[in-house]
Amino acid sequence: MAPTIFILIAALIIVLVSIYGFRPKYPYEAKKSLLTKAEFDFYKILKQAVPPNISIAPKVRLADIVTCSDADWSRGYGSKISSKHIDFVLYDTMTANIILTIELDDASHNRPERKKRDQFLNELMVVTKVPFLRIPSALNYDKAEIKLMIEDSINNAK
Repeated sequence: MAPTIFILIAALIIVLVSIYGFRPKYPYEAKKSLLTKAEFDFYKILKQAVPPNISIAPKVRLADIVTCSDADWSRGYGSKISSKHIDFVLYDTMTANIILTIELDDASHNRPERKKRDQFLNELMVVTKVPFLRIPSALNYDKAEIKLMIEDSINNAK
């Protein structure tokens, strides 16, 4: 009987150590939602404003939209795009080709460091010829107005 108790206690210790003792300690925690409330409110209108052949990808990493050579990446240009994201990307459902990128501008875009980022983003999208639209954040959105802004941006990019 003594060996059985010893085995049970050893097994219990192993289980407890594996559960509590060997977990890496990270300062991270899960977020409840992918989008902020303002982004989600806009997303719901955006879904209604785009035709069925267009899909919406939220929070796309900028480096997945534009890129540079390995040499330029190593020179630091890659880090300028790898840690930033675009709020929404509209893409063709059949081909995954990018149709339009959208940045929702809330109050944070008035901060000096954010203005610098926004200027970089504006210039980058022009240079790379990626269709880009800035939409001011609002409490309410007019679906018809958003649809027209999207159509105009797409047509102007052609």
